[in-house]
Amino acid sequence: MRNPSGEDHTQRDAEGLDTRRAALWSWVKRSLPPSGRVLDAGCGAGDMLRELTRRGYEVVGLEPSPQRLEQARALLQREWSSATLIQAPLRAGALDDQEPFDAALCLDVIEHIQHDEAALRVLAEALKPQGQLLLSVPAFDGLYGIGDAQRGHHRRYSEAELKGLITRAGLIVEELRFWDLSGVLPYLISERLLARPLADAADGPFYKRALRGAQRQLLKLEQRLRLPLGLSLLARARRAE
Repeated sequence: MRNPSGEDHTQRDAEGLDTRRAALWSWVKRSLPPSGRVLDAGCGAGDMLRELTRRGYEVVGLEPSPQRLEQARALLQREWSSATLIQAPLRAGALDDQEPFDAALCLDVIEHIQHDEAALRVLAEALKPQGQLLLSVPAFDGLYGIGDAQRGHHRRYSEAELKGLITRAGLIVEELRFWDLSGVLPYLISERLLARPLADAADGPFYKRALRGAQRQLLKLEQRLRLPLGLSLLARARRAE
């Protein structure tokens, strides 16, 4: 799973995830069906795969990078967990030999894909009827900065753009919200004013001491409240009958 804000920190919570990913996992847990087959499209080094297997889901991870997929495999082996791992980009044919899924995660992925609508169609077709798609993307075209370009982002998204994209892919939007308010101001200062990737600025002592604490508290608040602004967009959609 990639991080649209550019953060690459190692501070861990009790589940072994960094602060932002732990908050994202809380949303995922609330949104997933209680059991079944789950696809993690763009699974990266396997953080979400690990949490899904811990909760008893039948898990498939899709990842184009062989290096990242090996990291995921090693992480699962250390946990004595298992998942089906597929090395392939998210495009037509990648999931043709898989049984339909009850849910799919696509977290901080489609901004890296030039033909994002085609990628979402692949996910929609991989779901069972009424199957759930959980999606996160970087928000606001106007925030696109040097860090986005360095990380291979083709774009950031508005609410209307993301809703239209999901709908055209054949899915029904059930939830669409901004998320990660705490990242907006640091991102604006670093990426737009200083022209530095936020990941570089976030290594400084001020960010680590002050802003990390604020981030942790705001992310907890966002589990209960919907805020009108955020560095990311979260969407939950389902496949129609």
